[in-house]
Amino acid sequence: MTVVVYCFAKWLYKKVKFVLLSPLIVTPVILSILLLLFHISYTDYDSGGRWLTNLLQPAVVGFAVPLYKYRAVLKKYRKVIAISMTTGVLVAFVSTGVYSHLVHLQNHYLLTLLPRSITTPIAMTVSSDIGGMPTMTAIFVIIPAFPALLSAR
Repeated sequence: MTVVVYCFAKWLYKKVKFVLLSPLIVTPVILSILLLLFHISYTDYDSGGRWLTNLLQPAVVGFAVPLYKYRAVLKKYRKVIAISMTTGVLVAFVSTGVYSHLVHLQNHYLLTLLPRSITTPIAMTVSSDIGGMPTMTAIFVIIPAFPALLSAR
């Protein structure tokens, strides 16, 4: 179901070329509607699509090639990179916790949001491991990228 909906969303985006009809937005919306209409629980949906989620994990290995290629630059700026990444992760975790507390989010939503500041495959794995909802985590990882996509046009 996920692959069919994604292919449809991709076809639709090619036809209309409107950023809000991006497959990254349309696919989860359509899937959510279908799950509600046909009374399919998220657990059942996730168990059927787990293989698709697992395919994202090897994509992380693809990051090794550019990291190896630019290792001299990374080594030169390792302190700045380490401080920036640590600060970013801490701010993301603390702000997520504070905002979740302020709006009284249930614990499983907090656990879904916490890993939102890392790459999608890793965030989904972390979310699953800590008791969050990996598919929703993926959405929260991807959504902040849209301003960059809009400005690149």
